[in-house]
Amino acid sequence: MPVSGIQSGHQILQMSQQMAEKAAHGINDNLSKVKEEIASHNIDLAKVADVAITASTPSLPSQKVESLINLTQAAGYNRVGASVIEKNNEVIGSLLDIHV
Repeated sequence: MPVSGIQSGHQILQMSQQMAEKAAHGINDNLSKVKEEIASHNIDLAKVADVAITASTPSLPSQKVESLINLTQAAGYNRVGASVIEKNNEVIGSLLDIHV
């Protein structure tokens, strides 16, 4: 049973979209937690900015880093899926040129 390139490319695109959505939800959840912490502690944003500027090496929690990595991977998969579909269309065009 042959599998078309368009079908494979479409599956890759769907997978990348799901990965991007999960990563975006992870980033949003982390942002919501930070906003809640700031609101609950009544932190002066100017003081937070001063601390952030003077910090030598800001560290991101592992969840944020993981979400950003997943988002980057999703973008890569998206490019791969689009490339698979594009190459399939080129092959179909070449076959039509040969047939005519």
